[in-house]
Amino acid sequence: AETLQNVERDHEYQVVLNRTESPVWRISVNEPPRIVGFEITYFYPDYTGREAETVTGGGGDMAALTGTKVRLKVLTNRRMEAAAMLSGPAGADPLDHSDALEAVDETNWESRFSIEGSPRDYKVVLRDASGGLRAESQRFRIEAMSDRVPVVRLVVPEKDIPIPEEMHVGVETLGLDDFGLKFLDLVYEIKEGTA
Repeated sequence: AETLQNVERDHEYQVVLNRTESPVWRISVNEPPRIVGFEITYFYPDYTGREAETVTGGGGDMAALTGTKVRLKVLTNRRMEAAAMLSGPAGADPLDHSDALEAVDETNWESRFSIEGSPRDYKVVLRDASGGLRAESQRFRIEAMSDRVPVVRLVVPEKDIPIPEEMHVGVETLGLDDFGLKFLDLVYEIKEGTA
């Protein structure tokens, strides 16, 4: 009897005894299940005017504006019976919340959620037909970013200036926002009896 050890790739073999040969047999090595990547699509809040954005690659960290809806697609190397997302507050051990992922097809799983609140950690676990753990990802972070307050500045005139009633003064403003401004209204008041 012969034992093959540390078989890491497919092989063919044949048994030969004296002048008798067996058929050629093939050993196929099944790669262990693993997560091969993530596809993260961000659907930003309507008021930002931003189009949906898809990020692909091996990393599962997420950071987006509070209220952003996310479609997380988990890509695996082979068919699995179930997948789940374990999550909890950042730094928590163990991760105390579990959500089943939806099967998109034989090797892809999906979850949809909104990015809100305090930072959270998550990992993805893959299970076989008996419910046994077959593979799990490293921990990733989900962070909600707040929308910054717009900055508005009066550029011209640089300071208060007295002007006669018949004179005009040009006004120039500067407005900045992390997601852009749609409009900027100048609201002013003319004081009675001042000249």
